[in-house]
Amino acid sequence: MKFRGDKKRHIKFPYSSVEPERTQRAFDGVKPAQRTFYRLVLMSYLLEKKIKIREDKKRPINFSYFLAGANQLNELFIYRGKKMQKDYRTLEYRQFEELKNRVKLIDFYWMRYKSQHPQKDYSEEVLDHIEVIEDFIYKKRYEELRLVKINFRRTKVKLPEKNYQKLKQYSELSNLLQNSLK
Repeated sequence: MKFRGDKKRHIKFPYSSVEPERTQRAFDGVKPAQRTFYRLVLMSYLLEKKIKIREDKKRPINFSYFLAGANQLNELFIYRGKKMQKDYRTLEYRQFEELKNRVKLIDFYWMRYKSQHPQKDYSEEVLDHIEVIEDFIYKKRYEELRLVKINFRRTKVKLPEKNYQKLKQYSELSNLLQNSLK
């Protein structure tokens, strides 16, 4: 964007303007592919600092790859990335498919079990879990199966830890019902 009477201004951000320990910490243990993106985050942080200094002056700042504020970028790609690693579980695709198939059969096993026990003389194991089973069936709790990220080669599946625990619980219930069928 050009304004009348303004010359093109480019702002250069040398890495030396940030404390060396901070830049070293930013790039420690980072893969080379991620390093360029982290540099972008660092540069946007520096730009944000410059903008705060120059708020009163109305001159345009040309910065072609400035996508978002440094705080947003940091939150998205640095802090959130570390947080996601703790909150997510990675499974082999085959394991996930087994879990998913077991969970999908709960309502089938439950209907068969109910038809085999018309007098509602359920075993104690099943009695303990009736509420959970019916809650799953009537609320159609298949969200856990949708909240997954599958890599492009279909070898690994990433899903939230909470959802993994629920899936595991439902698959155990499915096994319990299957084993209690005659």
